[in-house]
Amino acid sequence: MKEITKDLISQEYTDVIFKDLVALNINVKMCVFDSCKFNNCNFNAINLMGSSFVNCEFLNSKILGIDWSLLNQTMGFDNIFHHCDLSYSVFLNNDLRGLEIYDCKLKESSFEGCKMKRCILKDCDFELARFIRNDMRECDFTNSVNYLFDISDNRCNKAKFNSPEVLNLLRARGLIVD
Repeated sequence: MKEITKDLISQEYTDVIFKDLVALNINVKMCVFDSCKFNNCNFNAINLMGSSFVNCEFLNSKILGIDWSLLNQTMGFDNIFHHCDLSYSVFLNNDLRGLEIYDCKLKESSFEGCKMKRCILKDCDFELARFIRNDMRECDFTNSVNYLFDISDNRCNKAKFNSPEVLNLLRARGLIVD
């Protein structure tokens, strides 16, 4: 694996494939990643201040402790994650429409005040994740597990869930489900 140890500032990458890359505790500021692929990468506690990821795909990567709310979202955030560990992520007031997450781990991640309409969040593990005041209308949580949030605090009309996992939403309202 190749390790990046220096900060990246004001760089632009288009249609670049990043493979077997490690970046830990660095600054990635004001960078643009457009239509890039990240395969088998390890990003831990990276500061993404003012950077953009547009039409990017992340595969088999560990992307831990990222504060995604620091992104420049003027170009959107329509990215795809497959088989990634996104644990300890922070999504605060992000516009996540167009986001697709498949078979990922999001342990102790936080989604607060996000626009998530029509997001695809399939086959994911949301252990101890927080969902507060989000617009999650028409989100697809098919085959995801361990989500627990207050449906009166999040807009989730026409969102898709599976049984028996959907019963957790009733438990969040204080109902006892046997």
